[in-house]
Amino acid sequence: MKRHLIVYAKRPLPGYAKTRLGVSIGTEQSAGVYARLLYAYLLDLLGTDLADITVELSVASPADVPFFADAFSEWTVRPQVQGDLGQRMAASFARAFAWGAERVVLTGSDIPGLGSQLVRSAFEMLDAAPLVLGPATDGGYYLIGMRAPGAPLFEGIAWSSEHVLAQTVALAQAQGLAVVYLPERSDVDTEADLERWQRTLCADTKESSNVKKPSEHRKWIHIPLVIAIFGTLAATAWYYFSMYDSFNRQNLEAFIRGFGPWAPLAYAAIYVISSPIPFIAPIISAVGGLLFGTLWGTLLVLVVATASAFVPFTLARRLGREWVESKLQGKKLGEIYQQSGGSKGFAFIMLMRLIPVLPWEVQNYVAGLTRVSALVFVLGTIVGIIPGSFSLVFLGAFATDPTSWQFFVAIALKVVTALIPVVAIYIRNRRGKRKEQVTG
Repeated sequence: MKRHLIVYAKRPLPGYAKTRLGVSIGTEQSAGVYARLLYAYLLDLLGTDLADITVELSVASPADVPFFADAFSEWTVRPQVQGDLGQRMAASFARAFAWGAERVVLTGSDIPGLGSQLVRSAFEMLDAAPLVLGPATDGGYYLIGMRAPGAPLFEGIAWSSEHVLAQTVALAQAQGLAVVYLPERSDVDTEADLERWQRTLCADTKESSNVKKPSEHRKWIHIPLVIAIFGTLAATAWYYFSMYDSFNRQNLEAFIRGFGPWAPLAYAAIYVISSPIPFIAPIISAVGGLLFGTLWGTLLVLVVATASAFVPFTLARRLGREWVESKLQGKKLGEIYQQSGGSKGFAFIMLMRLIPVLPWEVQNYVAGLTRVSALVFVLGTIVGIIPGSFSLVFLGAFATDPTSWQFFVAIALKVVTALIPVVAIYIRNRRGKRKEQVTG
């Protein structure tokens, strides 16, 4: 498989490179900033085994060719075509695919943190999706990769604006292209960007054993906070549940009914308090049917279960997602992880709820470690738990008479709701294999 990397670059000359930054700090200083970013990136590429990747330095002007050709003789150096940024990028991709490349990645050369690891991750992600983007915090992107020519992704874009990434994604979706994303990076175009980057450089040069980075300080603050939260929830849950010789439906029902008109709030509080304890959520859901009936019980369970799930989701996101990103970057599992933040995020959450391979409590933590947005998590949870919540509440509503036909219907309904998504996935996979056999 032919992989081709295109790096956009220019000579680090005053008034020629980093002109936006030069307005605020001066052209000499901005050229120096660009030189440091440029050489850090290119030297990192040189120091990495890129035997399976051909590298092209696409320079801004024909006058730049001798400068880079002498310094980086290992790579091909060519000038960009004339035109705006979109026209130049379109021409670069078209030329690379015309030369026989099957995977093409194009990057800038002035993004802090851009290096060979991100480049390799982009190429690996192209094995699973037709388009990969590296989002920038200013609304643009620092990397774009494709595996097929012809997609009109560079037309009608408001270049050098905060709308570049959104407009590009919209064009991709209009073409039916799935998009996967690399970690977000910050450009250095303003004095504030420069100061933020310099603070990062200063933090990186300090001894980690003596001085912790601000993010590490926050993590150490988070850990006792999480312990305190879980300790409080567990202690409260233990207090209420230990009031009985055994935790069962009858005792829980009697306890909640004791709150009279405040029973729904008491029920919601117990649901949230018990969220860290595995395997209790189904029991409490069933009690909802016994206390409030099938309709109101189902509605209450949907709201309360989603709200209680959001707590461990948020904790996992704040404490663990950065670690997960660092461990999965550049690996096959990383492709699945990156896709969870795109259009497949809703389906991921919904299917995880519909097919409860993992306990409810574990699902919430797992979702927090993905790239799924909070809104998608909430919507996917609500939709995904409708069948299971209804069947549990229906079961609870008729649990007082296990010999009634309604009780057996409730059991059958629970089994059916668990099997429907499994059967649907099986049918979809069978159809996919048949299509492959026909096309093959």
